[in-house]
Amino acid sequence: MGTKVAPTYATLVLGYLEEKMYCQIKHKKDENFANYLQTNWKRFLDDCFIFWERSIAEFLYFENTLNSLHKDIKFKMNESSDKLPFLDIMIIKQGTSINTDIYFKSTDSKQYLTFRSCHPKHTKTNIPFSLARRVCTIVSERNRLKIRLKELAKALLNRKYPLEIIKTGIKKAIKIPRNKLLHVEQKPKTNITPYVSTHNPKNRELFGIINTNMDILKEDETMKKIINETKFIKCKRQLPNLKRILTKSEFKEINKTASVSKCKEPRCALCDYLVEGNTLEIKGRTFYVKENMDCKVKNVMYVLRCNGCSEFYIGQTGDKLRNRRTVHDQQIRDPSTRQLPVSAHIDNCSKGHPKYSIFPFYKFHTDDVSARLPKERYFIDKYSPKLNAN
Repeated sequence: MGTKVAPTYATLVLGYLEEKMYCQIKHKKDENFANYLQTNWKRFLDDCFIFWERSIAEFLYFENTLNSLHKDIKFKMNESSDKLPFLDIMIIKQGTSINTDIYFKSTDSKQYLTFRSCHPKHTKTNIPFSLARRVCTIVSERNRLKIRLKELAKALLNRKYPLEIIKTGIKKAIKIPRNKLLHVEQKPKTNITPYVSTHNPKNRELFGIINTNMDILKEDETMKKIINETKFIKCKRQLPNLKRILTKSEFKEINKTASVSKCKEPRCALCDYLVEGNTLEIKGRTFYVKENMDCKVKNVMYVLRCNGCSEFYIGQTGDKLRNRRTVHDQQIRDPSTRQLPVSAHIDNCSKGHPKYSIFPFYKFHTDDVSARLPKERYFIDKYSPKLNAN
């Protein structure tokens, strides 16, 4: 329906027109007819449905009244004495009873998410259950339900879902009583704190590490109270798809002259260590700097190269790069402060001054460490720098 606010506008406008219709029929026809419509007329956004038990003449009057409410809004009527679709339900009249079946438009090609797509595994394994649960909720007759579930299984097989996952999802859905499916269960309100990360199979999963170390936060009484009153859940956002990559709402001119340069401030502790330039080569691959960076840059990936053997270390920092250099320098000088193997290596390997050089090659536009850590892990796994080894 277009923008996110469109359904709200549709509901408000049609709700207003309904009230206008009831008043108009009440004054021009009779109150009994208006009350009948108010009781039996059902609507979801702009889709409407009614069981008609009155005369054809009144039906035609009702249709004309609807289409006279607004000059730009016209209702298209479909009628049948045995079955009619409403949303995704086919409503079937059989004698004095009503049965329901699932309804698909002729244009529906069953293009469910393919199992080979780059989505979290739990998302893909849950799709057969969700679709089967929907079928079990809508289809009222047992024999027809079996047919629809077989059709669903065939459609999912075409989307490369493993047969066992399909069977498991369908069995799980069938076990839920239909009367329970038809009534929405009111779940107790729970304070939820989501941990949101971009799904990428190459990235290390951090949620388990955070959950494991949650007890550290509980040592503080204030944090303990907050943690005990909330539930932490793992959420995934989708990687940019082809459409997002190819189409952008904003176009920026690429800075072809971007480079790394020294700040040249008199007391800067990094200038002597910083490598200037606009490219970095790692194991035969050349990285081009996309933004101007100097000693004061923050939120960056950087390469630290040993001047003794030319081996390198890949790191990231949210602090200023000059401050990160100070930390490296302290750990190289003082063995008692060392936390990284690279410090001992440079101390033993490089005897000159400066003992190492630093080159920042990727700048982040966020202070969020959860964005930097996966990127750091990606480069470490890809290039296996010896100085990152434990």
